[in-house]
Amino acid sequence: MFELLAYLFIAIFVGSFICLGYLWRQTIKLKLDLEQSQITISILTEENKWYSTLHDQDFKNLVELKQSRAAEIAAAREDAVKKSRAVLQGFAFEAYLPFIQTDFNPRDFRFFGDPIDFVVFDGLSDMIEGRASTLRGIYLVEVKSGNATLSTRQRAIRDACKDMKISFKVYEERKLIKDSKEPQL
Repeated sequence: MFELLAYLFIAIFVGSFICLGYLWRQTIKLKLDLEQSQITISILTEENKWYSTLHDQDFKNLVELKQSRAAEIAAAREDAVKKSRAVLQGFAFEAYLPFIQTDFNPRDFRFFGDPIDFVVFDGLSDMIEGRASTLRGIYLVEVKSGNATLSTRQRAIRDACKDMKISFKVYEERKLIKDSKEPQL
């Protein structure tokens, strides 16, 4: 029986030794895995700090860009409102000009629109009413408000008037239609 106990003791001792060896190897492996994980965590933490620094800077840049864009948009909206008001005031002034000016009879104004606002046939209403037999003159009138200036086309029209490059031309429908029906050579 002693022999059996000795074998049993040896078996338990050897089994324990094998089990301890296995556990020791697993512990070593776990320690290595833990060290590797700690190294990986350390690397990832450093990368995260680096990315975070970049992200923080990008975020700050994004916030600054958003704020500057918001300021630009607000300024553009304010400018658009001012311009819209100026345009509307200009239209209102243009509509009332024939009645508030004192140089011509308001009934002598004819709205033209573009590129000149009005053509004034000075004395036409007097001719219609029989108080005059001729026109006093024909005037091209442009209405400007605020800081508006003449456009390039309007300046060219003004210069043509100054240089007396104005004439009167009559087109007769029947001649135009007759001429257009003749065969072209």
